[in-house]
Amino acid sequence: GQDITTGSARYNFTGVQGVGMADVADSLTAMDQLVFREKRLSMAELLEAIRDGFDDYEPTRQLLLNKAPKFGNDDKMADDYAQLVARMYAEEVEKHKNIRGGTFIAGMYSVTSHIPFGFFTGALPSGRLATTTLSNGASPAIGAPAKGLTAALSSVASVDHSLYPNGVAFTLGLNPSFVTGGEGLESLVNLLRSYVKLGGMQIQFNMMDPETLRDAQKNPADYRNLIVRVAGYSAYFVDLSQEVQDEIIGRFERSE
Repeated sequence: GQDITTGSARYNFTGVQGVGMADVADSLTAMDQLVFREKRLSMAELLEAIRDGFDDYEPTRQLLLNKAPKFGNDDKMADDYAQLVARMYAEEVEKHKNIRGGTFIAGMYSVTSHIPFGFFTGALPSGRLATTTLSNGASPAIGAPAKGLTAALSSVASVDHSLYPNGVAFTLGLNPSFVTGGEGLESLVNLLRSYVKLGGMQIQFNMMDPETLRDAQKNPADYRNLIVRVAGYSAYFVDLSQEVQDEIIGRFERSE
């Protein structure tokens, strides 16, 4: 016989998780829109601003942040680039074999790795600053201009989730006021049904007032039993690092 860890299993897949899809898509969109179409920046100017980390180029950064479409806003250009990035990544992953002879398969979830990975990533053409958090799984980039929950769901569902047999994670914060009463609950159910019909594979919420989380950061002793959804697991909010806490609070920007 052969040990299961050396290739005797019928299925020998190895999952590889994608991190920062929205950051790449937003960067490509910004270059297309502002450099090649509108010519409001030259490529040389953009590269110089990025190398500088935008320290002396804040107007350029604001142009990139606010005048280029962003994934998560139901914008065709940005969504098309996200679909391109997602497809190229998944297809490249599946070209390779692991040491057991099985195929690498793509996933699009980062748990919390997008936070330390971001620390080692420089400034991007999207306007993202160096060392800041990368986008989480299939979610839009944190800090990007947001046009609401419906637009975010539409954009995320536009990406072909069937490319990711190892799973997709889309995590949002949702204020409880959005689902208050029977009408609110019905609206949430209809929203989720529409998301799945559009092609969405997975979605999970933290359903609480973001002000509660901000207060928990200031007064952790008062919130020792506060549990939040992090990724594929839940945890006590006050036990999480400051960086993870900030990232979870940032998820509410699509619904505030």
